[in-house]
Amino acid sequence: MSTQIEPPASGDLILSVRFTGRDPQREERCGHDGSRRYDERGGWSFDNNELLEIPSGTTSALRAHLPADQVTRRLFFTARSWHVNLDAAVSVTFETAGSEAYAGLQVRDSRYLFIAADGRYAIVSRPLSVVIEESGMWDIPWQSGVALARGIGQPNRLRAVMRETATSFFINDQLVASLEEYRGLSNIGWISVVACSGGQECSILLDNIELRDPIVQAPFAGAPVTLEVCVTDALTNESGAPSGEAHWTFYLQTPSQWAAAPDLNERVFKVTRRLYEDFNRQGQEQADGARYILRATEAHALDAKQEARQPWTRRGMTLYVLKPDETVEKSQS
Repeated sequence: MSTQIEPPASGDLILSVRFTGRDPQREERCGHDGSRRYDERGGWSFDNNELLEIPSGTTSALRAHLPADQVTRRLFFTARSWHVNLDAAVSVTFETAGSEAYAGLQVRDSRYLFIAADGRYAIVSRPLSVVIEESGMWDIPWQSGVALARGIGQPNRLRAVMRETATSFFINDQLVASLEEYRGLSNIGWISVVACSGGQECSILLDNIELRDPIVQAPFAGAPVTLEVCVTDALTNESGAPSGEAHWTFYLQTPSQWAAAPDLNERVFKVTRRLYEDFNRQGQEQADGARYILRATEAHALDAKQEARQPWTRRGMTLYVLKPDETVEKSQS
């Protein structure tokens, strides 16, 4: 699900591309399998040179002609590893392709944002060999994205903004996911572009490739988002015997990055658990012996129309605000 959140501003340009044709003096060398060739131009290296061409009339684009197979190929990559903070982007246009063709941006060695020719996207955080062999292991499995421009000849801008341990992925300036480093992934590594024809010959245009310094904002900078949180709980009496389960709803204002986080419900459960600790502390002070047991939470972000209606102002509803120190405060609005 894409989320309407203002994308971060871009910082200073570190590395772009200017392709001027094949360099006859380029250095070629083979990898261990004899199939890899490196053609370095201005900080970029190229695999599968025989599949790439520079379109006439441009110096900022490459066209990849992929054969009809299921191989996911790395087309080009940075000639050196990049550290912690970086803003990487590339525009992808499927010029001729079947519905299963896809292309993507790889960052930090093992994070991939893929888009398919039929208007889907996916995100995975594993080495490419594992992605191919175990296609079910995805952070965000293939799904339709409202941010995507669908159809042949439609460009889509892919962007990955890396700050410290977090990576935020954007498609056409709409946030589709924010991920924290986990599973032992490195936060340094090559930036590369990969693609697969999906079993049918295809042509993909890759344009306006840039690496920039990210503008580092405070974690709570930018417009917040409001979550609707559905809660399941139970009440115990003095003897500790629980009552039947009950359900209620509250609203929680959080940083905008939360909206597309894969672990959104886990984050919200932790926040709600702190609320219940306060509820139970108040119960003890009142000496009635009652204690609340939090069973489950389910959260989703309100869209612009829902937020404009301010549902938390309805009778019996409450809006809580998550503060930068991760405490929760009841809103007075």
